Amino acid sequence: MLITVIAIRVVVPSRVIDSGSMGSTLPVRTIVFLGSADDLQPRDIITFREKGGERVTTHTFIGYAEDGSLMTKGDANPTPDVHDPALTMANVEGKVVYALTLNRQIALLLIAGLIIMVVVPSGKKPDEDEQQSTNPRHLARR
Repeated sequence: MLITVIAIRVVVPSRVIDSGSMGSTLPVRTIVFLGSADDLQPRDIITFREKGGERVTTHTFIGYAEDGSLMTKGDANPTPDVHDPALTMANVEGKVVYALTLNRQIALLLIAGLIIMVVVPSGKKPDEDEQQSTNPRHLARR
């Protein structure tokens, strides 16, 4: 599973959340996978570059300002973000299409491990008593 996530991160644009500004929506260490932001709607979560491209942020898009710029807000923040210069679609890297939290990743790894333990034979040979009880000749002699 972890190898799959790493492989997907190489092919699909993604980011790791490194602050608590999105609260429980996207906790710290969540991996977000990005898709096209062409059809942006309020409440979509977007990843964008600001401050001349130095800082990458993932916040909720809340609408357009009167000048046509984008307005965003971290879900855990009390007020909308202030963008200087104004945030435009040119700054947007993509819209979050899937998020994988660290807790979910651990759970998936545990489930995968359990499935492997149940499905893959252990390689253990049955002991003699088990062999005799299932051997048709042994049962016929009784």
